[in-house]
Amino acid sequence: MNRKWNLVIFIVFILALSVAADSSWEKVKQSGVLRVGVDDTYPPSVFRDEKNNIVGFDVDIAREVGKRLGLKVEFVPVDWNGVILALNANKYDMICSALSVSEERAKAILFSPSYLNVGQVIVISNKTKNVKSQKDLEGKTIGTQLGSTSEEAANALPFKKNIRTYQKFTEVFMDLGIGRLDAGIVDEFVARYYVAKDPSRFIFVESLLTEPIAIGYRKNDFALAEVINKTLEDMKKDGTMGMISQNWLGADIIVK
Repeated sequence: MNRKWNLVIFIVFILALSVAADSSWEKVKQSGVLRVGVDDTYPPSVFRDEKNNIVGFDVDIAREVGKRLGLKVEFVPVDWNGVILALNANKYDMICSALSVSEERAKAILFSPSYLNVGQVIVISNKTKNVKSQKDLEGKTIGTQLGSTSEEAANALPFKKNIRTYQKFTEVFMDLGIGRLDAGIVDEFVARYYVAKDPSRFIFVESLLTEPIAIGYRKNDFALAEVINKTLEDMKKDGTMGMISQNWLGADIIVK
């Protein structure tokens, strides 16, 4: 047998050992708890209701996954700027919180197949004058969330602007509403929630780009990802995910 085939057999052997050594699903199953990292200030994905309970679109997705797998779901609020670091530090088992898929994030974590496509959008308040498209943002003060793909979209605008970063999107809308910002660049998910909630105060201007939304796992947690991805696929096929979308987003916009 030549060296080439020896190398191929060795690589296959190592991959087989890696898969066999992956106990990510067994650990979660034995614990009986699925820990989910979330940004709990991000309506309608994940947020707190008037009784301080965690609710939202992704909350219902994660709870349905847990129900089907016989697991209790525990939500772990996290600073979004460190959401990937916390996942890789074993603070939770997965991220289910309107997580945008990007090439940069894919270097650090494993993604499920996407279940939504949403974009980065420009939003203004009724106090903002003369902003009808992205070209009108030149020289303007723009708010966005630190560590988000919205921040990346804001920084990519091809002209001079003043970017202010916030820990939470809710803070962006707060300052936008009182006139401290000329515009916000935010995820479409949260933008449409605020515009629908108060259309006389916040105005949707323009989409900048579209991104897939998915669940994030640790890079080597293939076994856990396989089980949950299969559950997500079942939820798509039987219409459960569509009903959750209809409830929170007003339409079934699930990626089939």
